[in-house]
Amino acid sequence: MGTGPDAFVFPGKRRGFLRGNNFRREARWADALKEMGVKGLHFHDLRHTGNTPAAQSGASLADLKARMGHTATGPH
Repeated sequence: MGTGPDAFVFPGKRRGFLRGNNFRREARWADALKEMGVKGLHFHDLRHTGNTPAAQSGASLADLKARMGHTATGPH
């Protein structure tokens, strides 16, 4: 935890993992979007956005699917 490459972008109160049911409140998602001037962005959209630079850097389809949590036979 902290500032390393594996640190959480939106840590919980104890600097740990946020569960889905408390993410929006604890991460102050609406406030973050407002501060950035972004409308209509859902947290799930970041998963797809994160795969774009991976694909551009040469990641294979299998790598991209693994990053997204997709199975070999279909989407998550």
